[in-house]
Amino acid sequence: MKKRYKFKASNIPDLLNRGINYYSPNKAKPGEEPNLRTGGVVQHIMDEHNRWKIRVKRLKSNSGYYPKIYSEIEDGAMYLSTLVRIFREEKWWVVHVVESVNYPLNFDASVFLSRFCGSVHNVQHLYKLTHGKVVTPEGEHLEQLDVIQIDETERLIQEMRWAHEGR
Repeated sequence: MKKRYKFKASNIPDLLNRGINYYSPNKAKPGEEPNLRTGGVVQHIMDEHNRWKIRVKRLKSNSGYYPKIYSEIEDGAMYLSTLVRIFREEKWWVVHVVESVNYPLNFDASVFLSRFCGSVHNVQHLYKLTHGKVVTPEGEHLEQLDVIQIDETERLIQEMRWAHEGR
């Protein structure tokens, strides 16, 4: 089983006192599993960041349009994700909303869901288009032009009709 190091910026001095090289550019040798000694704390932070990017990309691909909410539990955390349609500049745009919480520690499902729905509500009403000025590390824009350029009410009516016919 892979040993995971949990740390915050406040305990980095503890890692240094234990002899873990904070800035080590060294890579693990072939056949050796990378860890904090061979990769350093900075490398560990970069690895965690890369795992987060991959997770967000997967959450986005599995998410449907709001009010559908996709949930996933992984690595001791619960993630909620959805795609929010917003109408700006006479066009419909899609914005991905994702939040996480430690699971089962600090977990109250109703508070988490309420907070997530509040974030969605804020995006629906307050989000300002970045027009490509802000992009993700992969080069994707924060918002994308929606392929379905119909009114949200009409889209929901069609979705309900399809769900009713599928019974």
